[in-house]
Amino acid sequence: MAGSGSSQANEGCEAVTAAALVEAHHTGLPANPVYGPKQPVPLPSPDLPALAVRALDAIVGESSELMELWGDDGPDKSWLREIRRLRDALEGLAG
Repeated sequence: MAGSGSSQANEGCEAVTAAALVEAHHTGLPANPVYGPKQPVPLPSPDLPALAVRALDAIVGESSELMELWGDDGPDKSWLREIRRLRDALEGLAG
């Protein structure tokens, strides 16, 4: 991900949100029953699951500002577990 500092962390948050919406589109389940969209989100490209996988890989990489922020007091295992679950689901959709 391009950028540095908080801009990279913001891009990472946007990438996680986009990945969750791609998964929601394919599974039919809401990305988040409280904060997610109430209606299905149209998927404009079949390439999005693979792109989302790559974005999530970057988010948990060594140089990720977002990973650093989530791990200030040691890795947040629940956050990382959810990112990995999301990545695995999307990888299955990417084929």
